[in-house]
Amino acid sequence: MLVLLCSCLLLAAGASDVWIGEDLAEPSFDLVERIRDMHAKISEIWQKLTQRRDDDDTLHATCQVQPSATLDASQPRVTGLVLFRQRAPGAKLEAFFDLEGFPAEPNSSSRAIHVHQFGDLSQGCDSTGPHYNPLAVPHPRHPGDFGNFAVRDGRLWKYRAGLAASLAGPRKAA
Repeated sequence: MLVLLCSCLLLAAGASDVWIGEDLAEPSFDLVERIRDMHAKISEIWQKLTQRRDDDDTLHATCQVQPSATLDASQPRVTGLVLFRQRAPGAKLEAFFDLEGFPAEPNSSSRAIHVHQFGDLSQGCDSTGPHYNPLAVPHPRHPGDFGNFAVRDGRLWKYRAGLAASLAGPRKAA
């Protein structure tokens, strides 16, 4: 599975906003370093998820993304996986997003990702509630706002660090 994840990393690097229009036959030093850095982060998250240790304070969570059953057939059906890591209670949250099913628009499209207050999809998006925002922080700085992401050819593949949401404590999002 790690080999598949690494393969996806290399394939997606050309389609992500890491690629800046250079000829991939001769990638720049900066591009190679960015790919190596992302590979190391993803490998570390994957290893932590598959080899959890009880003596480590690191928290992990996964979210299997599925479209709402109440979506109109003409709406995009986004699916995928989000991996979360928080090195200790109180530390900033990290997330790796691997989502597909977005409209195959030109490579400049962008989508926002949010966590909602409830995980209830019984009535589609109507039952998920507002964005997760336990401290009533103004938009876009509330913990449930993970920012905007570039979508390439219907796919979003991105690592994001420094998220304000938490996996621990009285205001945990998971």
